[in-house]
Parts: sequence; structure tokens; C-alpha cells
Amino acid sequence: MQDQIIAVPRNGKKTQAVLSADLLRRTLQTEYGIQADIHTGYDLALVSVWVGLVVWCDGDRFWWRTGWDPERKRAVYAWHPPLTPDP
Repeated sequence: MQDQIIAVPRNGKKTQAVLSADLLRRTLQTEYGIQADIHTGYDLALVSVWVGLVVWCDGDRFWWRTGWDPERKRAVYAWHPPLTPDP
């Protein structure tokens, strides 16, 4: 896979969300051999890891869907600080 192209805001600076998402993408690649893509916009970065597994990042945290709560009829999410993407 080729290097990822990271979108940047008009001022040319990468946002913290993009920097954190890129750190996660690089960690997945180097530590586990997992290819992932980054998509950015609206001050968020998404790391597409696998079908049905997307990790969102706003610069303050990563979060991803872990299941479904049938009583509340809504998704259940987990989160992790972006500074330490390793499990």
C-alpha cells in the first residue's frame, strides 16, 4: 500500500485529530501489519481499519463502536486517549 495522503486545513497545518489518527495508522502498520486508511473533515479524522471497524478521532480521544444495546436501541462505544494508541 502506498503512503497515505493526509488532508490539511487551508492554513496548511495538520489538525491534532489528523496527527493522532496518523499515529494510530502507523502503529497498526508497524506493530501489527494492519493496513488502514485515514479520512478527514469537519475537525475529525476516521481510521478505517476493517469492514465494520472505524475509529473516530477528534484529537482528544479515539472512539469506536463495540456493540449494540437492545434495551436502549443504540450503539455502545469504547474510547481511548489518543496519546497512547498501543493497547
